Parts: sequence; C-alpha cells; structure tokens
Amino acid sequence: MIKYAAFPGYVCSDDGARHFISAHTVMELHGLNPAECVCLKSAEDGRCRQAARDLISLFPRSDGDYDLPDSETGQPVKRVK
Repeated sequence: MIKYAAFPGYVCSDDGARHFISAHTVMELHGLNPAECVCLKSAEDGRCRQAARDLISLFPRSDGDYDLPDSETGQPVKRVK
C-alpha cells in the first residue's frame, strides 16, 4: 500500500554547496520499501501535489534527518538502527 510521496529538491551542504537530491534518493534515505512510496518529479507541479494529497510527503533535508514522520502527528519518529 502506498503511504508516502517522495519529492526531489535541492539542499545546501555545510560548505554551502548546493546538491540536487532525486525523489528516488529521498525514498532510499528514508529507508522505504518502494511498494510504499511513489516518486514524483516536482513539488511545484500542481498535478504532482494533487496526486500526493492523501499521502505523507517527503522532501530532501539539508540537516540529514530522514526519520519518518508519524502519520498522525507529523513529528519524526526515530528509527532503531
């Protein structure tokens, strides 16, 4: 069952460099099973946002915190590694 929508985007590293992170990489960083996630091509595209309206949206993060948000509170839930 698809629960998540991964979006691509840019992040700035500590040295100020800008890096593009693909939606597929966002999915991998969150440790998701591909069967639970749809990778979309743009957060700016209204059609993509509409397709993801009932899903938990995931974006690249410059802080590197890719813990999944709780589906009810939206707050990150720490994974046991």
